[in-house]
Amino acid sequence: MVDIAHTPQAGAGSIRMQSAGEASLLRRMWQAKRYYLYLVPIFVLLGVFSYYPPLMALYYSISNFNGVQLRVIGLDNFIDLFQDRLFLTSTGNVLKLLVANVLTGLLPPLLAAELLFYIRSQRAANFYRTMFLIPTLVPAMVVILTWRYIYHARYGLINTFLSAIGLDFLQTDWLGSFDTALLSLMFFGFPWIHGASLLILLAALLNIPGEVLDSYRLDAGWGIRRIWHIDLPLILGAVRLVVVLAIINTLQGLTLQFALTGGGPGNATMVPAYYMYREAFFNSRFGYASAIGVVLFLVVLGATFLNLRFVRSDVEYEPDAG
Repeated sequence: MVDIAHTPQAGAGSIRMQSAGEASLLRRMWQAKRYYLYLVPIFVLLGVFSYYPPLMALYYSISNFNGVQLRVIGLDNFIDLFQDRLFLTSTGNVLKLLVANVLTGLLPPLLAAELLFYIRSQRAANFYRTMFLIPTLVPAMVVILTWRYIYHARYGLINTFLSAIGLDFLQTDWLGSFDTALLSLMFFGFPWIHGASLLILLAALLNIPGEVLDSYRLDAGWGIRRIWHIDLPLILGAVRLVVVLAIINTLQGLTLQFALTGGGPGNATMVPAYYMYREAFFNSRFGYASAIGVVLFLVVLGATFLNLRFVRSDVEYEPDAG
């Protein structure tokens, strides 16, 4: 018996069909050529504002550039960077912030999403979702300045409360003390239920097939074990996304340092992103700052790859179409 799929005639026919398909695709593209032309301005703008800056930063990172004069120096910036004690200190600070932000960016929103998911009243569920999302409408700088007054050494809410309950000995300059400055930044945003993370996790929970939940309820009922054995494996993709966003926001973040501490006291809250900003716009070392930016890019890329590679579930399912 002859396997027709492996005969020369079958192979030639397959090539002809592929060629015909490519010709048909090219013909359809030519017929719709004007729509492709409409995309040209978009790609031009993407090239100018999204691709050109990082490519130039990569070029500046191997140069001594002060904003006016540029001299290529190879990898000297990167060599100096890893011998820079301030950069190494800022790296240690951002790693501490990273651990705290991943935990606070995942666990409280996950708990809130689980509670919202199992509210029986749809009206109540909609109300609570709205209440959780309203804070996202407040400008970030307003929130930061509010926390600045919460931490204020003389008039802040924390020290005022401690004084009111007779714990004056616990009062301190929360943002001005070497012992508490970094911890204060970790505590920023309490109770850490971010609206975007909450929506991502809640949407993933709502996509869990109903028959899976019904089967588990009949077998084992509800409880913490259901979250561990059913919910987490089935929403691990959303968990992975929240973790990636927390990593990116932490490694690239400098807003809190800019508005609250200036990297101080001393360098107790210095992070690489703020160090990069300071080197570029205070010291005019744009080449050195670009090297810091390239290192941050590589770290974010590596952390994202590791997260996608190792944070995965053995359970796969098709989300509900509706």
